[in-house]
Amino acid sequence: MCKKCMELVSLPFARKLTTASKEVLASHASPSCSPNSIQGSRRGSISSISSVSSVLDEKDDDRIRCCRHCKDTLLKREQQIDEKEYIPDIVKLYEKLRFYMEKVDQKAPEYIKMAESLNAGETTYNLERASNLRIEVQRMYELIDALSKKILTLGLSEDPQPHPRTLQLQRMIRYSATLFVQEKLLGLM
Repeated sequence: MCKKCMELVSLPFARKLTTASKEVLASHASPSCSPNSIQGSRRGSISSISSVSSVLDEKDDDRIRCCRHCKDTLLKREQQIDEKEYIPDIVKLYEKLRFYMEKVDQKAPEYIKMAESLNAGETTYNLERASNLRIEVQRMYELIDALSKKILTLGLSEDPQPHPRTLQLQRMIRYSATLFVQEKLLGLM
């Protein structure tokens, strides 16, 4: 390979690509396959990268030579890996929203049980504990409301407006969160 058509690839970049391919191979392997057989199926490319990297480590050089076409292919592969690992903001917010909804589903019945017991004059539960639990549940309701509002307004200020289906999804998440809060909050009154 001459210097005119040669491109250099950094070792961290090469490791990123080979690590991602190892993970894909491990996830697609059948349960009967041993980890050694997985390594054996890709032994050529992974071991060649390893051997090249060990030689380069000896020289204190941190790059691998390749042609322009190969580098373009590697850059496309990196883009695919990055896209696969990307989690949209709406998904992150929705996961938090669901987490708090599940916590409310656990804590609200406990509070209702405490409140009914205390209202009946029983001394099984402590009033302070019930009050703290009620405050905790109310804070979770506030978080659910705030997260659903944030999901509703997500991407509205951006120049390319979100797709109409995305906007509909955001409205439906807000609507379901509002119904959840209304339904569960009535039990706390």
